[in-house]
Amino acid sequence: MADPATREGVERILGEPTSERLGFLPRQARLLHRGILRRFAATGAPPAHAELDAEARHSLRDLAEWDLVGLGQRGEIEYAYPFATERTPHRVQVADGAQPYAVSALHALGAPAMLETDAEITSVDPRTRRRIRIAVGGRGTTADWQPATTVVFVGILIRCSELGDAKACGPYTKFFGTQDSAETWAEARAERVTGVLLEQDQALRAAERHFAGLLRRHLRSV
Repeated sequence: MADPATREGVERILGEPTSERLGFLPRQARLLHRGILRRFAATGAPPAHAELDAEARHSLRDLAEWDLVGLGQRGEIEYAYPFATERTPHRVQVADGAQPYAVSALHALGAPAMLETDAEITSVDPRTRRRIRIAVGGRGTTADWQPATTVVFVGILIRCSELGDAKACGPYTKFFGTQDSAETWAEARAERVTGVLLEQDQALRAAERHFAGLLRRHLRSV
């Protein structure tokens, strides 16, 4: 478990757990949100805009207003935490499912916990280009990390004023093969990026806290 200072640092960057925002939404929006997440896990992509009727499109705008999904200029879904439609360095092979991209390293770790399933995450150290693989077991609660020295940097642009914004945070929350690699990368960007370095267990617990409740909250509130 992350110590209080580390947890505070992560929450300063990510904001409150994403699931906390579900309680402010009407039932139809929560149902749509659950469907979007399930579609991502099963197919690797969200529903197309053309598949949604007028009521669903209205609910989609509610989800975007509460930063549960991100929409493109034509109303298409660009991301629904923890998944992204655009190519990112982080892919999550869901057990008996698809291989969607994740918004960031922490989102990738959170996806198996959210789905309560096992998964294999693949990524790359952005500095050394070394391949990283995390086999997540225990329905999202345990992990085997390769290389064994892998860490997670949770970062954000210093000038960013919107906490929890995927476009601001996603590019700066990454897996690194070693602590030295992460520190070297972060030091080179210290004038514009700030963040917290997490050990493996800290990263897994932070991901679980911020994303595991998304579908569990649905079960209680829909």
